[in-house]
Amino acid sequence: RYVGRTGDAHSAALEAVELPEPLPPGRELGLAYCNLSHVCVSAENLDAAVALAERALELAQALPDAEGHVYALTNIGVAQLLSGKPAARATLEQALELADQHGLEEHRGRALTNLVYWPVRQRMFALATDYLDAGLDYCTERGLDTYRLYLLAARARLELDTGRWDRAADTAALVLRDPHSAPVPRGWALVVLALVGARRGETDPSAPLAEARALARSSGELQRLGPVAAAQAEVAWLRGDPAAAQAASDEALALALRYHSPWVAGELLYWRRQAGLHDDLPAAEIAEPYALSLAGRSAAASDRWAAIGCPYEAALALADADDEDALRYALEELNRLGARPAAAIVARRLR
Repeated sequence: RYVGRTGDAHSAALEAVELPEPLPPGRELGLAYCNLSHVCVSAENLDAAVALAERALELAQALPDAEGHVYALTNIGVAQLLSGKPAARATLEQALELADQHGLEEHRGRALTNLVYWPVRQRMFALATDYLDAGLDYCTERGLDTYRLYLLAARARLELDTGRWDRAADTAALVLRDPHSAPVPRGWALVVLALVGARRGETDPSAPLAEARALARSSGELQRLGPVAAAQAEVAWLRGDPAAAQAASDEALALALRYHSPWVAGELLYWRRQAGLHDDLPAAEIAEPYALSLAGRSAAASDRWAAIGCPYEAALALADADDEDALRYALEELNRLGARPAAAIVARRLR
């Protein structure tokens, strides 16, 4: 699972469930359900993930088994978070508390990571920030390097999205310098580094994006394919290449729509529209700020992005307006961020 052999991971997890299922229910079966649920969560097959985790939870409570209880709760919390359910934070915090009570350090590290990593993708920056430093300290002190690198990659993306591009590049470099970096955090870090260079017009993003694409390709997972597809589509827009935007994003967009991932689908559809592609828009499947932009409500989209804390996206949303004052303000913001290629596009619109 962690190295991207997701098909093999699913087969092994399924076999681990089938072997103990005929036997009297025990701890081994509960943990096997948890592991298969974890594989399904990573693949964003959320219905299957929750069903398996609930079976594991019943077993864990009946035995009782603290590890199975924490593992199942964490899987359920992630599925709730990706489904946009308000209970997600409370579920993950319950898993965190139980892991602490029973001295389950690795499971506590995973719960902390999931309170940062997935919220960053969902633009739940306040939640991610609440646990980021604590998670890094905990995982660093206990040598939980896999989770530490996930957290650093999530911090790099958070810094990128909130307009702190120098810090984002520095944090991404920390992930890339670490020889223990797994494919997911390495892919996120490569995307961040590529986007900082591309948005500033300073470096060619082709090499890091090609490496990120290679790391993601075999997995078939949206969490791996989505970020690099969106980045490649954005770069294609900056270069005025709609064909490249479509080629980069077709596969990930299909996955995002299949698994009802509104943030990933919205981001991909937005960059495709910016590049000149016109897709049929499934409004229910698109996160609000992107839906507002795609519906032509540029001022409302900009306000929403500003409230979330994403200055680059807020400026670009306003740059779609027909109003000269709005365009001038967008241009000022893009220049302030150092986003020279995007600023050049807006300046052409003004002229």
